[in-house]
Amino acid sequence: MKRINSTIAVCCLGLMLAGSYGCATIVKGSAGDVYLRNAPKDIQVYEGATPLNLNFIEDTQSYGFGDSFKDEMNNTSTTYYAYAVTLNPSSETHTLTLKSGGKTATVELKPRMKSLWLVLNLFLTGPVGIIVDASNGNWDELAPEGGDMKEIDVSKYL
Repeated sequence: MKRINSTIAVCCLGLMLAGSYGCATIVKGSAGDVYLRNAPKDIQVYEGATPLNLNFIEDTQSYGFGDSFKDEMNNTSTTYYAYAVTLNPSSETHTLTLKSGGKTATVELKPRMKSLWLVLNLFLTGPVGIIVDASNGNWDELAPEGGDMKEIDVSKYL
């Protein structure tokens, strides 16, 4: 009987500790990747005047790594690559400058709430988790205006 009571007490303590954090805070933390699809090999990305580190993505299906297209008008073939940049998707807007081959474009990424985190918080951590994730912005994902969350299609800008 004592063994059962101590097991129940440990389980309750674990649930209380898990309930003091939001699901997004536990699972992904405060940083998130934004993927640059269809990016030329020589792309450079800046936030303000600060160059950002680009992580090369080797997943061919998810991010279109090595996709090629033929430009019928100029009769040239171009190969595109995929990269990831790690940003903090807090409640602030990020303005990125993309540079490649003499072209420059600006992309504004705004935080949008990913509803999956709200649903998980409702069922797993309750109101405390909702308050934690809402206050620290960890349930937000960055997205360009009219674009997909966590993804920039560079071919639309450069």
